[in-house]
Amino acid sequence: MVIKPDQDKRIPSLDGLRAISISLVLIGHAADTKYAYNSSVFRYTGEVANLGVRIFFAISGFLITSLLLKEKSRIGTVSLKDFYVRRVLRIFPAFYFFLAVAAILAWFKILSIPRDDFLSAATFTANLRVLDWNLGHFWSLSVEEQFYLVWPTTFALCGSKRSLKVALAMLILWPLLRGILALKHIPIPGPSISADAVMAGCLLALLRPRLHENGHYMRFLESLWFWAIPVAMMLLNAAHAHARGLLYHLFGYLVTIAIVIVIDCCITVQNKLSICLNWKPIAFLGTLSYSIYLWQQLFLNRKGAYAVNTFPLSIILSLSCGCISYFFIERPFLKLKERMQTGQVPQL
Repeated sequence: MVIKPDQDKRIPSLDGLRAISISLVLIGHAADTKYAYNSSVFRYTGEVANLGVRIFFAISGFLITSLLLKEKSRIGTVSLKDFYVRRVLRIFPAFYFFLAVAAILAWFKILSIPRDDFLSAATFTANLRVLDWNLGHFWSLSVEEQFYLVWPTTFALCGSKRSLKVALAMLILWPLLRGILALKHIPIPGPSISADAVMAGCLLALLRPRLHENGHYMRFLESLWFWAIPVAMMLLNAAHAHARGLLYHLFGYLVTIAIVIVIDCCITVQNKLSICLNWKPIAFLGTLSYSIYLWQQLFLNRKGAYAVNTFPLSIILSLSCGCISYFFIERPFLKLKERMQTGQVPQL
């Protein structure tokens, strides 16, 4: 059964997919912390935290491009000013609040964080160098912010048809670039790391109307054969974790393709998976995912010497701080952002 789109409601299943993403990050980062399980349990699934971040990237690319397409369809153009104001209200308050708390903890010597790490995190350039664990997860936010800086401008200047060609070219060239650099043992540029996952989400948004006109594709999404895709995604993710050289980048690329197919199926077809993803407790966890992601790194520290770094207290505190951040920091600014929008935009 195909889910009929409703422009006035949130896109179904995406909060549930976010819940899966943040759960994978928590499970992966909790491994080897005190009293937790050993990371060797992932030898058959691969780096699940990295998989969770890839899913986040693909969702982000899909949603941002969907927003741009909707605005272009509604008013015939894209307001970059409005776009960036909405992004600031969505990302900055919770992010800089966390950074301020981390700075206070570092000031009182509770955490040991190099000063340069704060500068890299605050300027969203954390993917250009290796940071201390407590701020190390901001490499992913840096990739997203750099994407926000480039892609909307590209879309506004080129339009949807040319942007489709750009997205397709980038989806092919980025993994190819990494493969060539890996062969020559040249360090891979920070902005290129996992950027293909974001671009795959963009490409899904641009190609989705055409894909849904293809009867073979739609029958595949509704058939039992679809379930081979998430299984293949997990197997490829395991192979990706153990591969080297070109195979490492090839398996990562195939994982990304599998992710966008799963995303499209979950938001298009009503099946057992989509029903589960739209269950209110799971969807609620997805709405908290950004705030949880910000805070979990402080607690899920394998080298942490405090009681807060022990399992399962570390998970409980990650979820608790995520809730506090969402309701008292993130949510008020989200309401302000919603008032600025002329139309209801799903899950941004």
